[in-house]
Amino acid sequence: MKAVEGPPAALTIEDLTITVGDGQVLIEQASLRVGPGEFVLLVGPSGSGKSTLLRAIAGLHEPDNDDVRVTGRIAVDGRDGSPDVPRRNVGLVFQDHALFDELPAVDNVQFAIDHRTTPRPIQRDEAQQLLDRLGVPRRKNLSALSGGERQRVAVARALAMDTPMLLFDEPTTGLDPHRTRAVVDLIHETHARSGKTVIVVTHDFAPFLRHSPRLIQIDSEARSLGEVTAAELQLSLERPIEPFPSGSVPTIPNRDRKGARKPNRDRKGANEPSRDGRCEKGISHQRPSRPTPEPRARQSRLAAARADSPRLRRLIPWLESPGRALLTLFASVTAPFCGWRQPRWRLRYLWHYLRMVAVGTTALYVAIAGAMLGFVTVLFAFSQFPYANVTTPLLTEEFLAATGYSAYRVLVPLLIAILMAGKCGASIAADVGVRRLTDQYDAFRNLGVDPSSYLYGNIVIALLVAGPLLTVIAYLSNCYASLIAFLMTSDEATVAVFVRNYFATVWPTTYSLPKATGWVMLKAATSGVLIAALAYAIASRPKASSVEVGRDVGLTIFWASLGVLMLHCAYSFVEF
Repeated sequence: MKAVEGPPAALTIEDLTITVGDGQVLIEQASLRVGPGEFVLLVGPSGSGKSTLLRAIAGLHEPDNDDVRVTGRIAVDGRDGSPDVPRRNVGLVFQDHALFDELPAVDNVQFAIDHRTTPRPIQRDEAQQLLDRLGVPRRKNLSALSGGERQRVAVARALAMDTPMLLFDEPTTGLDPHRTRAVVDLIHETHARSGKTVIVVTHDFAPFLRHSPRLIQIDSEARSLGEVTAAELQLSLERPIEPFPSGSVPTIPNRDRKGARKPNRDRKGANEPSRDGRCEKGISHQRPSRPTPEPRARQSRLAAARADSPRLRRLIPWLESPGRALLTLFASVTAPFCGWRQPRWRLRYLWHYLRMVAVGTTALYVAIAGAMLGFVTVLFAFSQFPYANVTTPLLTEEFLAATGYSAYRVLVPLLIAILMAGKCGASIAADVGVRRLTDQYDAFRNLGVDPSSYLYGNIVIALLVAGPLLTVIAYLSNCYASLIAFLMTSDEATVAVFVRNYFATVWPTTYSLPKATGWVMLKAATSGVLIAALAYAIASRPKASSVEVGRDVGLTIFWASLGVLMLHCAYSFVEF
């Protein structure tokens, strides 16, 4: 329906078209006007584009996502905006919660309070009061919460943003009737007290009807937005099932929250469209297809080839990864210095990633690896000397000096770089990939936070610290293991002989630090930054399934390992 004259609109939609997949149009040239302070329910069948529409209103549409295309005008409070530029005056409760798993429930809400744009003073214990009203334990880790409790935390976080417009994507999904009523009452109470504009996407609309919301239905047959009454909506859902005409095949628009196509499943009791053209229960009839809209002018040939060639589609991630990593590597120069508006949260995420890549099992992992390298190298070499009784006394000094030098300058730094590429790179890729899959990445954007500042900036700092730290740990364990192996080779071997010769070329007595410490630390630090850039560039791409998360972890290990090998090879030409 067309926008009409009246007071300034909280939301204006004009000529909106949502196209998914290979050209299927979900909404075509639709218009809608929502006045300030309205309470609106947006209903429609599954796969009709409700969640996609909400994400476009919030400015969270992915500009590089060729599977979902959004065109038209969307204005909030009279200000036009792009569907892919986050709006600071719109809060969104995500369908899959998008909570930050590393934070307890109360800190998820406090995060929103600390980053909101409204200048009003923060009330003490405001986050705890919101959770208490929704019946959520305050200090529990999210992993210990039920699905319904996680949903209520997401609602509390959206309310804590204190934006003039709130969008709720299925806020009562998974809740029992009592909790559903509590969430509905809280949303309505917030709307009534604050005068906020509230738009709710829901299948379970009955609990909301007692608050007399405005009902907007997405008609998947007409591909439009239309206002309906509660009686009309109820009637459309209660129509009797009619048989399909002979030769017709029903199709079920089955799509995920981002518009990506899913395999269709047979469903019993499928209904055909009603006589007035309204689609029932998300099932539509095949009809003469409309002309498929032409691809966007800015769509690249690579994207078109991806859709046409399955082999190229499988190859694209391997080809895109180095290029994305190169751009991300350039950003690593400034990323550690950006996003310090809230030092408390920045430092908290920095500690999160330091624990992941530099302490705990990672430190133990590299210590064992360094010890094994030193022990095997020394023990094996001495056991293989020809004419050991003659050559061992003659070659011990030269061999220990060469072993100590190569371990310090080449072997230990290279070994730790490769191990970091595997363990740390995989951990970072999995962390960022899961955030992408579960909408945590978009939750940062909706809260007014650049994800790269809290994620990539801290990942760079963490690996910049971890590289030299882990190298030192591995080298120390390498020295002690080499000493033990040397003492096992002969009864005449002593600690003094080992120390005097093993460090002869590495740490002369005139040096306060080992020679070439700068080179060793430089290689370790730049290896860490390279791993950070590759892991984040690969894992931060949009995800539709856990399979893609696993794929990107594998890509990260491959490119990071290859990258550090090439980096150390390049250093060797300059260093030596």
